[in-house]
Amino acid sequence: MTPGGGIREAKTIVARHEELIRAGDVDGIVANVADDVVFLAPSVPLMEGRAEVRRLYEGMLAMGFWDLHHQYGGAESVGNLVVLHGVARGTMTPVGEEGVAIMNDFVITLRRQPEGAKLRFWRLAFAPARAES
Repeated sequence: MTPGGGIREAKTIVARHEELIRAGDVDGIVANVADDVVFLAPSVPLMEGRAEVRRLYEGMLAMGFWDLHHQYGGAESVGNLVVLHGVARGTMTPVGEEGVAIMNDFVITLRRQPEGAKLRFWRLAFAPARAES
């Protein structure tokens, strides 16, 4: 892998994830998640495994339209891991209502799968952003 190649690949996966959320494609979203994923997000219990992440996104997307964008504060690539951190901003528009602004700090770790073929979301943590930046 070229230096920074894993980071570029991870950011491409996140950008594709944003597109899949806007498209409401739960199958596509879950395809980029590791089997042993752990996901921590505001207002929901800790999620472990693809099935729980699938249920989260099914519920989220049933609520309305989501338009999210990840802005990076930093990134590191070590071995088979890539860690991205920053702020996720966007809107959630409930069916028939006005959009609601969303802003969460995040740390996302993607892990290259044992077969070495693809990075997948492995550990994700989101929390209400500390301050507008």
